[in-house]
Amino acid sequence: MKTRSLKPQSAKSRGTLRGLLVAMNCGISYIFCCNLRNILSALMPTILKSGDFTESQLGRFGSYMLIFYACGQFINGILGDRLRRPQIMLFLGLFISGACAMLFCLPAAKLLGNLLWAVIGFSLSMLWGPISRIIVETSDESHAATYLTAMALASTSGQFLAYLLAVFAARAGLWRVYLFSGGLCTAVAAVVIYLFVSHVLGKTAEKPPAEDQVHESFLQKLGLSALAQEFRHKYFSLMIAVTMLNGIIKHGVFYWIPTYFSVRLGLGNGIATAVSTIIPIVSILGVLLGLALFRKVKNDIFTLFLLFSITVAAFLLSIFSDTGPYLTVFGMLLGGAAMSSANNLIFSAYCLRFKAGGHVSGISGFLDAACYLASAIANLVFTFTISNIGWDFTVITWIVFAVCGVGLSFLADRFAGSETEY
Repeated sequence: MKTRSLKPQSAKSRGTLRGLLVAMNCGISYIFCCNLRNILSALMPTILKSGDFTESQLGRFGSYMLIFYACGQFINGILGDRLRRPQIMLFLGLFISGACAMLFCLPAAKLLGNLLWAVIGFSLSMLWGPISRIIVETSDESHAATYLTAMALASTSGQFLAYLLAVFAARAGLWRVYLFSGGLCTAVAAVVIYLFVSHVLGKTAEKPPAEDQVHESFLQKLGLSALAQEFRHKYFSLMIAVTMLNGIIKHGVFYWIPTYFSVRLGLGNGIATAVSTIIPIVSILGVLLGLALFRKVKNDIFTLFLLFSITVAAFLLSIFSDTGPYLTVFGMLLGGAAMSSANNLIFSAYCLRFKAGGHVSGISGFLDAACYLASAIANLVFTFTISNIGWDFTVITWIVFAVCGVGLSFLADRFAGSETEY
């Protein structure tokens, strides 16, 4: 009796360990991904001070990166569901983006900057969809939710690494050295992570074509059938809008925060960059507090409504504060923490609804694409308003976007009703 009970327990332990090892490597790859995704924003005050690029040029680089990241999320999310070995996308995404980051440090970057950051954006988009699929397929539901939440922590860790490097770059005035080093480490990590994940997964991650794929419709062959079905629900369209607003604030707004601290608040280049390193730490705390709030409320969409409300209050605190820069900084950090938590809920709780149909990668890729496409367009608008109208008007638009998020998340919760069960 005891002998028979030990075998399945041992097999379960091996499966849990295997899922943990895979998730750890996915987390490491996502740290490198998010480091490169945030490094341009973090280094912006130092690059501006060097005179190598203008504010307008850097704004365009960031917009191209976000636009191609958004388009790539949709394409690569679908591919992540269809490929036999999705870990190849982790390798290509990290290796190509790392190589392009190194190329940007060369003098020719002045001519190729737009192209290089567009390629970096598309390459980095290769990671999230396959990561979510690999984690879901190698873990049970409870562990998968935990590991996907850990990806949010990996994201903020990568952001923290970018700002930490920016602090040293600001002190030394050598932004090219730090960006080149980050690109080189990313390219090397791509090879190591691919070999390790392939070894752990073996052939189990290969997804053979189903017998009925021959009779699939055009939409099914593209992996769009689940997406088309979801549009029948009113709340799904609203959730797309909520995700886009979250992206505008989390990525579009906070792309400019280091420069906002330096230029608008007059904190100075080094101090502003150092203060910005707190953003990822506060974001991690926000994610953890948001999860605690979610477990208490037991409703992911209503929790999003609460987090958008906190963001509105935080931004209002920032713009109407007359006690110096300290309360403004606190308000911005609080808003960033709330939006990081909201983003985590969308991609770790909401997207798990699609696990049964095997479309986690495709749906999460589509939503991530909508998230970054909105932030890319908003970033172009912010570049124009900052250069031609001013910071005060730009901050007011940030508040308007947050208010829209409050209203739409409230409506989405009403339409969703009690469909979600936890």
